[in-house]
Amino acid sequence: MELLSVSGMEHVLSRDAKAFLTKQLTLMA
Repeated sequence: MELLSVSGMEHVLSRDAKAFLTKQLTLMA
């Protein structure tokens, strides 16, 4: 994982979290 600035890290984590939650919801559906 790349080292990013705090704002950049938060953006990436937010994006990954959304993708992860979407995947989990799809698997659960």
